[in-house]
Amino acid sequence: MSSCRCASVDTKRRRFFRTGHFLLRAGIVALLIVSVTGCASVRVTENKPSKKLKPTAVPVEIFIEPFDPKSGVFDVNRTGAELEKFREDTAVLLHNKLGERLKSIAPVWNWDKNIEPRPTHGWLIRGKFVRVNEGSRALRTTLGFGLGATKMETKVRVYDLSLSNKEPVLVFETTGGSNAEPGVIGSLGPPTLLTGVGMVAGGFGNAMHGITEDSWRTAREIREHIFSYIKDIDPNFTLKEMKEVKEKP
Repeated sequence: MSSCRCASVDTKRRRFFRTGHFLLRAGIVALLIVSVTGCASVRVTENKPSKKLKPTAVPVEIFIEPFDPKSGVFDVNRTGAELEKFREDTAVLLHNKLGERLKSIAPVWNWDKNIEPRPTHGWLIRGKFVRVNEGSRALRTTLGFGLGATKMETKVRVYDLSLSNKEPVLVFETTGGSNAEPGVIGSLGPPTLLTGVGMVAGGFGNAMHGITEDSWRTAREIREHIFSYIKDIDPNFTLKEMKEVKEKP
């Protein structure tokens, strides 16, 4: 009887140490991935202010032209009509989020070049997609830390219509996505009940992240970069408090 109990205890010990070794390896891999992918974020690249045109005043209103849904490379698991709908939905999503963000700078108006004459005053924001990568929700859910990451890249042109409606005063690109957020395995810690709950919450919460979150982050970064540009024009300019705008990650 005692020998059976000893064997059972040894088996449990071996399982425990195997689990510990697995967690250690998983943790090391996660840290390595984090070191090269970074956190979930969006940043500005290729910042090009005009050398000939320089606004002398902050915008009193902002017009936004919808991002071209047919622009850029969409690396998503869709084809045909589903792909076209995904492109259009993504363009509408980013357009709406950007409008909400820019309200903290000046009143915002939508402008559709196909049905409305070009405005002659204020600032005009035009943009296109460079690349949209849907990533893998399965990998983001289970592993995370950059595996299956989403990505959204855009190119934005800003026009001061009092100066020119053809040459922008500012051109820049944005890039970023879900990157190093943890999934189920990425959320692993010591094998406890609390860890199990955290694994499920972290992993399945990450499954909900994707193009929607990228649109929020991209819209925020576009607003922040335009705000930074305006600060060079008027150092005393501050963002308006927009209580109806919920600032998401």
